[in-house]
Amino acid sequence: MRDKFLVGFGFLLVLSAVCSVCHAVEMEYSTRENTLEWFEGARLGIFIHWDARSDCAKENINGEMDIDVRPYSKRMQERAMWGDSDNPPKTKPWQKWNPSRFNAKEWVDVIEASGAKYFTFTAMHAWCLSNFDHPATRYDIMSTPFGRDAAAELAQAAKDRDVVAMWYFNMFTSKHIKGKGERETHFWKLAEKDFRKTKNWEDFRKAGLHALITNTDKYGKIAGIWCDGGGKFTPEGAKGFYETILDVQPWLIFSPRHGHPDMPKDYKVPEQKMPAMNWELHQEMTMPIESDMWFWTLGKKANTKDAEYTIQTLIQTATRDANLMINISPRGDGSIDETQRSVLRELGKWLKIYGESIYETRGGPYGPGIWGGSTRKGNKVYLHLTQLSQAGTYMLPKLPAKIESYRLLGNRRGGLQVNNGKELTVRMDPAITADKGIVDRIVELTLSKDAWQMLPNNVITVDDGKFLKTTATASSENTYNRPSNKAVTDHASNVTARDAGHGGWTASEVWSEQGADPNPWLMLDLGGLKNFSQIYLKEYHSRIQKFVVEYRASVNFEWKTLTSGKRLNHLSLKLDRPVAARFVRVRFPETAGGAPQIGSFHIYE
Repeated sequence: MRDKFLVGFGFLLVLSAVCSVCHAVEMEYSTRENTLEWFEGARLGIFIHWDARSDCAKENINGEMDIDVRPYSKRMQERAMWGDSDNPPKTKPWQKWNPSRFNAKEWVDVIEASGAKYFTFTAMHAWCLSNFDHPATRYDIMSTPFGRDAAAELAQAAKDRDVVAMWYFNMFTSKHIKGKGERETHFWKLAEKDFRKTKNWEDFRKAGLHALITNTDKYGKIAGIWCDGGGKFTPEGAKGFYETILDVQPWLIFSPRHGHPDMPKDYKVPEQKMPAMNWELHQEMTMPIESDMWFWTLGKKANTKDAEYTIQTLIQTATRDANLMINISPRGDGSIDETQRSVLRELGKWLKIYGESIYETRGGPYGPGIWGGSTRKGNKVYLHLTQLSQAGTYMLPKLPAKIESYRLLGNRRGGLQVNNGKELTVRMDPAITADKGIVDRIVELTLSKDAWQMLPNNVITVDDGKFLKTTATASSENTYNRPSNKAVTDHASNVTARDAGHGGWTASEVWSEQGADPNPWLMLDLGGLKNFSQIYLKEYHSRIQKFVVEYRASVNFEWKTLTSGKRLNHLSLKLDRPVAARFVRVRFPETAGGAPQIGSFHIYE
């Protein structure tokens, strides 16, 4: 069977000097190769983690969901699903779940407005509660007071829209049930027919996933399956599992976490870690929009990445030749938090103007760094200059191609000049290059031929400059414990450079102040008077409302301001001339909703 999957999407953006117009193009594909080509061009997707655990806010005992207290609590999720294990209720919390405000069309509207080209929905997550009508169990959304098939409704809402559906499916063995006697007994009591007797996890898994894929009238024709868990297969359990899926939807692509010996691993899925550029791999970085947790966590605004942070992350993944899948976490009642909606709307607005430098592009030819990165498509190369430059100049290695024309995307006029001599030199108005309010300065270079034909097979390396080796100290340091009481971070004063190749300070866990520090700061000591010309800072959330970067030559000198601003998020700054200092610190006079959290602080020669 070679059924055809028709998908309408708006990858081709035709931009004039003033505005952009998105034209929906119907694309037909029937092979996995076609799907992978589409996937690579999509560049942006939305992850949706949602089930009865999204009611966790009601179970937020001792602040377990607050990142300032601890990163997460498995027990908190267990209570939200099954109740207190010390005093188990007869009716489990999941059986009371009633997301009455769930509206599939509204969800798809939000996704489409973000500029995302696909979404991945948790049809069945790690606690095995199915968000669809699972044929092998009553442990699904149909057995809740809500009693509706959320996956089916989403599939229908996405049909004929500019958004493609994919399913997340838990491939675990019963490890999330095993060892939990009362829960395991309850789980298998809810199994249907022979499953109740045999308690065969492989058959249960097969029944669920095959129902989602083979029932195309109900669940639609999707693009792929985001497998998770690396579930193991016996030879008998593996037999026919993969073939049955592709017999019905032969174009499906798969994430690598399925555990099946024969199923393909089409793309890598680094979680919250920026991928390295690799033109031989398909990659998709996943990032929660709220905190570092995937399910609804009270909607604390200070734990939500703002639009600038999110756009910067999309630029970083695209220039690394990878997709970004941003996770949203609807509330337990089915509504999407307004803060998350707002971030996605702003992301969509940015993409309407600059999307041609993201959609259907490949990363390169320049390797990404603190200067920014590049993408390419056809005979175009897009320079994403995210670094602030006080002098208005960027220097890159010579581009081995003839540049016929160039322009600054958007409706700005910045006196742009590009010279591809011994080096590629880009100059523009310092009022634009030094403005922290501008997320990205995108320079479009039009070449005389196709970029892939003219440019080298290898990435053009851009030298960010030499790390300066430093040690870190701070006004105070918050340490918190995981539920196991194991400390997750050291005091900043104990953080030193691991080796000469890793100067500055990078957290294994983010730095934040201790308690109500009246004047929080994080400082780097260069060990002596040294010249530096670049700094890089990365915030973990979007809490900082005002920051000041200062320097001084020794303890006997006054602090001098290097730069200051409101939002920090990602700050990469190239100075117009080197500065001599021994100490460089960043202060946070104003934050909102919680302590400042810094993940990286580096200084370059």
